Amino acid sequence: MSSSTSSSAVTSVRLFLALSMSRRLDSPNRLHKQVMIFSRSLLRKIEMFVVLLDSVRDSTSNLPSTVILCLKELYLLLFRSKILLDCCAQSSKLWLLLQNHSVSGHLHDLNQEFSTLLDVIPLNKLDVLSNDVKEVFALFQQQSRNAKLFIDKHDDALRLKFFKMLSDIETGSIPSVQEFCEFFVKRLGIVDATACRAELEFLEEHILNHEDDIKPSTFVLSGFVAMIRYCRFLLFGFEEDEVEITREKN
Repeated sequence: MSSSTSSSAVTSVRLFLALSMSRRLDSPNRLHKQVMIFSRSLLRKIEMFVVLLDSVRDSTSNLPSTVILCLKELYLLLFRSKILLDCCAQSSKLWLLLQNHSVSGHLHDLNQEFSTLLDVIPLNKLDVLSNDVKEVFALFQQQSRNAKLFIDKHDDALRLKFFKMLSDIETGSIPSVQEFCEFFVKRLGIVDATACRAELEFLEEHILNHEDDIKPSTFVLSGFVAMIRYCRFLLFGFEEDEVEITREKN
């Protein structure tokens, strides 16, 4: 493998790592606990790979072809992780709740692929690495092998509660104001009409843009939209409209 190819591979991954570390991947306001766990784990992996790349960057010897291949795979994994985390960060709380199992599955798949990459990267061919760095890699390899699919019980209980409330409404047993308040305000943190409107707009946009390829089905999502619209006025009245009128007068 030529020196220019090695340098290009290292530089590409190094720049992507720097970009990833410059962004805050975890947010305390996000619903998904597993998203925060994954993002923190990803940051630790990034820091570890930065150490590796810094160690080989100034090496005068060419990198083995197997190492170059692993670096390319690392770049793709980081890119896919970034897309998934960006998607979660830009999603509404209710949409993340409905996609609880799907998001958990995607996060687990990425973790498994990182584990495979850590297993196959030929550290023994990188003489420039210190024993400390190799020990850190060995630790991450062990942790990655032990990683299991994680579905947060709290989030899943909320998801089932959401479906139950819709089912109750369809059978004529409308939940009380206290139940709606407990679910939307206290459990999900949707504290005002503006936040509720944002949730509505996100779900309506998904129904419009993914009508034939969406889960839950468009019919079920439309039921959720109707319930949220009802709760918006039940819990917050015309709060947002009053704010808009005040702004227009000023």
